[in-house]
Amino acid sequence: MQAFFVILHSKFNTMKKTTLAIIALVILASCGKDPLTINTETLNLKGKVKSITDKQIQSVHDSEWNTEQDTSIKTPYSIITRVFNEKGYWISSETKLSTGVTISKEEVTFSEDGNYSGSKIFSGNDDLIYENKAISFTKELLEIESYNKANEKISTTHSEYKEGKPVLQLMKLITNEISIETRYSYDENGDEKELTRVSVMNGTEKTETVSVKYMERDEQGNWLKKIYYDPKSNDNKCVVVEREIEYY
Repeated sequence: MQAFFVILHSKFNTMKKTTLAIIALVILASCGKDPLTINTETLNLKGKVKSITDKQIQSVHDSEWNTEQDTSIKTPYSIITRVFNEKGYWISSETKLSTGVTISKEEVTFSEDGNYSGSKIFSGNDDLIYENKAISFTKELLEIESYNKANEKISTTHSEYKEGKPVLQLMKLITNEISIETRYSYDENGDEKELTRVSVMNGTEKTETVSVKYMERDEQGNWLKKIYYDPKSNDNKCVVVEREIEYY
């Protein structure tokens, strides 16, 4: 499911035929009587942010957490840009590969009273792929249903929030009966600290946990580089997320 991306990387060892997976999470925020929206404050972004661009690179690290791209991985990495208006509301996204190919574009929709109502996802050629519809939401809960261009329901997403941050997401794919539950914890700065994913596919349940290490921040205190890694693994594989931030 596309939507707003809070990134979960489930760690794997290539020798064991495992992989690094990414889950996207819709985040809902509210402030007083303001509309319920997806915004920079809930994403723990400081300052007047206009856009963020994240490169998600499968990498390796040394004992001092210096990183370099994993050359054994031949597939291109993804580059995700999210755009916010001057009020801080998320209004659009674009996902590209490092080869320059545009994979998808996303446009956020709003209700008449200004609340987040969902989003429309298009291909790189601007063809509608599917639509996310907010069925029910409060400051503590968001229910999303996703429909393909034939208006057939393809997935549901249940998200729970505490103090404005997502703590649980349960996504269910209807056609192939896959479910993915993700739990989030945070550090004292309000940034992700640990993510745990429980996936069920073909009746088989798998649990994976990754930790997050922050390496660089800008003058506003926003992170510019972080590393997802498996704290229980003996290898040095990881996912590096490099972020560029544009301010108003």
